[in-house]
Amino acid sequence: MTKIKYIFATFLVLGIFSLPTTSSFAEAIKKPQKPTIEKLVLDDQVYKKENQIDIKDKTISYKLRGSIPEINKFQTYKYVFCDILPNDTSLDKESIKIYLITETNKTNITNMFELEDKGDTFKLISVDIKPFIKEPSKIEVLYNLNFKGKTTKDLVNYAN
Repeated sequence: MTKIKYIFATFLVLGIFSLPTTSSFAEAIKKPQKPTIEKLVLDDQVYKKENQIDIKDKTISYKLRGSIPEINKFQTYKYVFCDILPNDTSLDKESIKIYLITETNKTNITNMFELEDKGDTFKLISVDIKPFIKEPSKIEVLYNLNFKGKTTKDLVNYAN
């Protein structure tokens, strides 16, 4: 019985180390790159990664920057921004502007996204951005929140 286990283990180890390692095999299991996101708040006329700002009026301006991974392998590519609003704020829906940014161009694509607003969170959803992506690019979202509270802590929270 012990000999059978040893022989089986030997074949298993030899089988694992003799798997093909050609570049086509490596490409077949390579996972696609994921998009990244950065959330910034306007403070003293500059967008920054800050968690506390001085609010001079009752408006807080944010910028989301989303990267676009290699999407040529996909038939369609859904792109969604999801943001959680800080306490004591509400979304100014009319302020939302969405741009496709390339090395040479900045195109307003706001009408290609739908807004799903739930009060304390919102989503900006594009069912398929692939037809509009011709070169390396990013998506930039500008929007304002109406501040109705007293605290200025944790005004930059997470977006995905």
